[in-house]
Amino acid sequence: MMSFFKIRREELWLLPLALVIMLTLNALMVGYNHELFTRGGSIGYWTMFTRYYTLSGYDDLTYVTLSNWKIYYPLFRHPLLSVMLYPLYALNLWQMEMTGINLAIYIVAAVLVVCGVGAFLLIHRILREIVGLGRGDALLLAMFYYSFGHVLVGSFAPDHYGISHFLLLLTLYVAGRALRSDRPMGRWKTALLFILTAGVTVTNGCKTMLAALFCGRRRFWQWRYLLTAAVLPAVLMLGAYLWQHYAIQLPEDRLNEARVERRMKTDPKYAAERRKSLEWRKTHGGDQLLDNPYFEWTDKSTSRLRAVVENLFGEGILLHRSYLLQDTNRTRPNYVAYDYKLLYAVPFTVMLLFALGIWAGRRDRLIHLCLAWFSIDVMIHIVLGFAILEIYIMSLHWMFFIPIALAFLLKATDGYVRTGLRNLLLALAVYLWIYNGWLIGEYMIR
Repeated sequence: MMSFFKIRREELWLLPLALVIMLTLNALMVGYNHELFTRGGSIGYWTMFTRYYTLSGYDDLTYVTLSNWKIYYPLFRHPLLSVMLYPLYALNLWQMEMTGINLAIYIVAAVLVVCGVGAFLLIHRILREIVGLGRGDALLLAMFYYSFGHVLVGSFAPDHYGISHFLLLLTLYVAGRALRSDRPMGRWKTALLFILTAGVTVTNGCKTMLAALFCGRRRFWQWRYLLTAAVLPAVLMLGAYLWQHYAIQLPEDRLNEARVERRMKTDPKYAAERRKSLEWRKTHGGDQLLDNPYFEWTDKSTSRLRAVVENLFGEGILLHRSYLLQDTNRTRPNYVAYDYKLLYAVPFTVMLLFALGIWAGRRDRLIHLCLAWFSIDVMIHIVLGFAILEIYIMSLHWMFFIPIALAFLLKATDGYVRTGLRNLLLALAVYLWIYNGWLIGEYMIR
């Protein structure tokens, strides 16, 4: 895994390209309400960021955590994320005491630039080293992938998705190399990846275990491997979860509940805004699968077909101009249609090519692993309906399967067919970069 940090000769010109893309995207985020979001001191960071930040359904919790550290991310979904962010909070607090300026937006941008550049190089390496594409085709598919609407937005949104994206691609790269050499992933390497991926998002840890199982097969079940790679990290994370829950989260939750109850009685404006927000979520959300806090964001009533067409492949690939990057918990309707029916041809073409690519690589174990990972996302978001109305913000968890599948499709074709496919992908990439880039810039600098 350490070989990842060695820049290959052919990547010397890719590195500045990736850096320019990530710096440009994150500069847009840094400029968003810059004067307000850099205010330091003893102020209500939660209220400030929540009220004046809207970027689709992405949370602003990373900004809030780096400004005033508490456990804002739900522990049962993100058991180590707040702990991982603590050193960055300490850095921000140290400089804020000297300058009076809150640099959380800059620190988050720096992290996302590093993760974004790393992810760009990783997707290129997977296409080159694991799938075996030529340089030109690998670059074409990498640029095509980064033209997708919520691959671009997720690369600068101050949420955990940019970090998850990098860690998932790193895991897939490590697993891909193990698959090609027909060997298991190393025990301690797997353990480290499991802690990092599951620590950020639990479902990502499930994908790491699936990768280890695909690579190790029967060797995965050997007690030494299982103990080191799965059991020990899981026990450590469980211990960290329980400590955070009882020592930090529960006392803080009780204080917050009392604070909200007091404010509802003494602040009519706050009470009206809170009731309005709760009413919006009640009327615009689906029916919860089970009446349980752990199933809070599940949905059993929303149309799966419309969610796939408009939200999963639609908004994820081609942004909707209407209600541009608005939040379904505030003002965005559950479904937004494109202004022109012809625009549906773009996501449908990508879906068709994706399906053809899966068929072309149907005998390859890398595709089997990608499909196993994708089945987790389908189960969570489509079957259980978790966050199905804003499923597009999860794009960085799975959309890298598309260029991988298309790589197999390119390899399976030749002659005029391959040339035609390349031209189609190039045309789609150019169109999506212009269309999505224009809309993102329009929204961020308004």
